[in-house]
Amino acid sequence: MRQSTDGFAARAVGSRALVLAAALVVGNGLALRGAAAQPAAPLRLTLADMVRRGVDSSLQVGEVSARVRRANAQLLQARASGRPQVTTSALWQWNVQNQFQSLVPSGATPGTSTRAPSAADPLLRILGADYQLGVGAAVSQRLFDGGRQRAMVQAAAATATATLQAEASTRAATMLSLVDAYASARLADLLQEYADSAVAHAERVVQQTDTLWRTGVLAEYEHLRARLVREDVAAERERTRTSRDLAQLRVRLLLGLESTASLELIDSLEVMPTFLAPLAARPVSRALDQARWEVSAAESQSQAVRAQRWPSLAVQSSYQRFAYPTRPFPQAADPFLPQFTVGFGVTHGGWTGGRWAADRALAQANVDAARVRLQCVEQQLTLRTREAELQEATSSAAYRAGGTQVAMAQRTLAIAEVRLREGMATAIDVSDVRRQLYQALASRSRAARDVLLARVRLALLSDLPVVPSTDSPCVMSSR
Repeated sequence: MRQSTDGFAARAVGSRALVLAAALVVGNGLALRGAAAQPAAPLRLTLADMVRRGVDSSLQVGEVSARVRRANAQLLQARASGRPQVTTSALWQWNVQNQFQSLVPSGATPGTSTRAPSAADPLLRILGADYQLGVGAAVSQRLFDGGRQRAMVQAAAATATATLQAEASTRAATMLSLVDAYASARLADLLQEYADSAVAHAERVVQQTDTLWRTGVLAEYEHLRARLVREDVAAERERTRTSRDLAQLRVRLLLGLESTASLELIDSLEVMPTFLAPLAARPVSRALDQARWEVSAAESQSQAVRAQRWPSLAVQSSYQRFAYPTRPFPQAADPFLPQFTVGFGVTHGGWTGGRWAADRALAQANVDAARVRLQCVEQQLTLRTREAELQEATSSAAYRAGGTQVAMAQRTLAIAEVRLREGMATAIDVSDVRRQLYQALASRSRAARDVLLARVRLALLSDLPVVPSTDSPCVMSSR
């Protein structure tokens, strides 16, 4: 009896242990599932982080950086063409059939000691050899080319400098685009908050008017007005939500993030970014510098084309040693015969069938086009500078007016709420005033975005590229 009681107790303890273990396993599984179901923390972005990450991942900046490297490589090529050129060579040759074997006396083979002595024996050994081995080096240097090489170096250097200016301009344009995307997304967040607040207030008003209408205190007309307001603000919220989703998607694409990544933009639209202060101190526009360097490159290329009418003088020298072994590879006793040459060469185009005249006309046309582009850039810069200043002044005035409107709307809302408590106004009237407040807040937020973009454009104005438009003086004067 005691043994059965002990066995029953042991089984009970084992069963409780199994239940506890199963509970622990199920609890851990639920905890892991809950942890996996939790959404990832949103990426907190400041405007400076947005610009830094966006410029580093920009495809346009990467493409222009590749052009800079290519221009620098072409400059190195142009400089290397005027320096001494040294080449080395090595030759191993097996003459399977030799046209000079018929000159070798019968009964003998070239290069063997069984051949009969002859005065032409050394020459026959070279001409009729079965194997040939040679090593050598050659050096050449251009002495005179009419200035063509120097002009090509100047053109390549000017092109490389213009490409550097283009890279800086592309970075500035990318920064402006990133600031625009960040400001638009931040504005969309604010408009979404205003729309959500408007919908929540409209819902409360509808509930209040519905109760009063059902009890006979309020007319159906007022109840229908409240419902119309609710439907209107609900539709506006959907439009605002769509704009917010598109604005955040643009930010994700510019940063190279996944399309479903969660973002949290924390900078205010009313704060001027401090990282733009050093850029505003540049006195000369990069676009103007780029246009000037492009003119210099075109003029240097034209000089290189005109230099083709002069002959080119070069000195050449080579040193070689040849061996004619009787086996595939030479032995220590096989002599290496030297050959050392020094010479001068003169080359000239002579008659080209009109190609040189065509090249000269093409080069001059490129110079004229570059000078016209320079004038266009100068005119466009004048227009763009004045336009940016006027946009900043207009945006600032609109922002100040928006602040006044918000203050007036807040005061009007306070008065309307007092009138509602005193029975002198209805909830619909208060709802209309609140909508006016939301509209004033939205207008001020849009003005803040416009002020931010205008000031950033002014700070980046000397670095931004110039893109001719249909209303620019350059295009109008060329019609």
